[in-house]
Amino acid sequence: MKDQNGKITAVILAGGDLPDGTPPPLFVKFSGKTLFDYLAIQIIKTGITKIVICACDGTADIVKNKFGDEYHGAEIIYSREKEPCGTGGALVRAMPLLDNEELLVLNGDAYIACDISSFVNWFQGIPQADAGMLLANVENVENLGRVLFYDDNLIYKFEGKNKFRDPGLVNAGIYMLKKSLLQSLPQDIPCSLEDDLFPKLVKESRIYGLPTIGTFVDVTSPNAQWAIRDHHQKRLHPRI
Repeated sequence: MKDQNGKITAVILAGGDLPDGTPPPLFVKFSGKTLFDYLAIQIIKTGITKIVICACDGTADIVKNKFGDEYHGAEIIYSREKEPCGTGGALVRAMPLLDNEELLVLNGDAYIACDISSFVNWFQGIPQADAGMLLANVENVENLGRVLFYDDNLIYKFEGKNKFRDPGLVNAGIYMLKKSLLQSLPQDIPCSLEDDLFPKLVKESRIYGLPTIGTFVDVTSPNAQWAIRDHHQKRLHPRI
């Protein structure tokens, strides 16, 4: 763990409100803990002490009622959206709350059992990188798309969904980003990191990827319940 990780702000993208009072993905349970527990523990183990949760009002209320403003010593702050802003728009809206230039961003609907501290330290060791993406090794990339990179980990292509059914590396939904990148996104309309930022960074050779072999669970996927049961049987708790 590095002392400078206290100078990184973590962001969890919790998304929009769900219909009929359905609990947000952050409340999905596996191995006895919610997804939020898993993500927050991984963040705290890096030495980061501030977590910003980006969510629409209803979801923010549910999370705050459950977890409050502090979790195991880490401060929790809520960036509220009246309407869904997209993954990029959520970060733009949260900018006044992001005190540090380096951001650790996690999608609030997926989990990967790995040491995020190593990912953070790896990114900090690449001075030319403005963005880093954690990559998960999956058996079938069809529903997720595939990420391709050079020997030096520089990402050169994102392949779209539904093109291949082969094993490969996919976006695990965990990123290191320089806050200054958010200035290049639309400031007043919904936008996406995946569509509006990452392709541009690929063209400009500014985004790198780090593969990991940790178990990856997308809790919104059709196979989520199977993956969660498999995760429980293997007892693959966060390796942190």
